[in-house]
Amino acid sequence: MAPIVGMAQGAMNAFTATATDATRQTRPGVVVKVAEMESIQRLIGSVSAQIDGARALMLTSLREGEALAASGETLSIEQRTRIRRDQSYAARTSAEAATALFAKSGARGADQSGAVQRFWRDASTAALHATIDWDMVAEMYGTQALGLTTLGVFLCTSSCAIVLPPVLL
Repeated sequence: MAPIVGMAQGAMNAFTATATDATRQTRPGVVVKVAEMESIQRLIGSVSAQIDGARALMLTSLREGEALAASGETLSIEQRTRIRRDQSYAARTSAEAATALFAKSGARGADQSGAVQRFWRDASTAALHATIDWDMVAEMYGTQALGLTTLGVFLCTSSCAIVLPPVLL
């Protein structure tokens, strides 16, 4: 999750650097500094909170897992499911933050030389990884919260057998 959170922060840094000097035509004959637009200021405030929240959630769940592992304890299925939920949500939130910045970057922001589009593309792609698929992880956590048997990738105990499909060469 750390790279995805970092990508969102990179998008924020690139966006604010660009917005500082950029201008935008808001209506015919009216050009304003992007940094002075209230909508951009609100976007930066909102997205920075998303990124900080994702980072905090990621670190909190990581520290919990590390502390248990360092003490020699085995994480329960419930702990692993919650930590996985938190990590997946941090990835999702970070990708959404990068998307919000990209969406306000204008048509020029979609140019391949643009830093925001690169961070957005990388964060969005990384957040698609099967192990952090939000729908699957949220369902897994919901199943657990409802007292049902939780199954999912990386949740098996040592008695689980994982069957992998054959690789075709």
